[in-house]
Amino acid sequence: MLVELLASLQTPEKQSIFIHGDSGSGKTHLLNAICHQAQRRGVSAIYLPLARLDDTVASQLHGLENTQVVCIDDLDNACSRVIWEEALFHLFNRVIEKQGTMVIAARAAPAALPVRLADLRSRLNWGQVHRLHSLAEAQRREVLKNYARQQGFEVPANVLNYFFSRSRRNLKELLRAMDLLGQTAFAQKRAITVPLAREVLLQYWSGMPQD
Repeated sequence: MLVELLASLQTPEKQSIFIHGDSGSGKTHLLNAICHQAQRRGVSAIYLPLARLDDTVASQLHGLENTQVVCIDDLDNACSRVIWEEALFHLFNRVIEKQGTMVIAARAAPAALPVRLADLRSRLNWGQVHRLHSLAEAQRREVLKNYARQQGFEVPANVLNYFFSRSRRNLKELLRAMDLLGQTAFAQKRAITVPLAREVLLQYWSGMPQD
């Protein structure tokens, strides 16, 4: 999937890519990987999650059209919010005008999203649409190991085993916890060990809402 999407970014045609799949299917990881690989190839890219929106800061989208690849995650959260739908619609137009690429991720396909702005719904259906299926545990382990390497650290097998035996299985949450593990190890100048992972997971899950 990543190779296919990166290959499509090499074409000069105006385009958009829409990725959808259930929570835990790897959308966030894929968007971050696209940004990382695009930057390695000298293509400017930015990742923007819409998990928490503030209508007063929709203006932060201004100027993003100067980036060649704009990755928008969690589009679901912007649906039915007029300010954000309009801001995203105009950003989409500006990016395409500059022959950039929009890469958008959501849980549902464009036709199933509760988008009020007809013009935005039309834009979301313009380009490629890809569906992601939930990853098996072995695949999620590889995602976590590769993600850690991208952040500059290695995760020993016993630490990875601890993550999967003691934590939730949502890939997005596992990646966030992995981020915290790396940051904590760097800040405290500690090795990546099971005791450190235990501390980090206790800290991370204690701050998460309970099911």
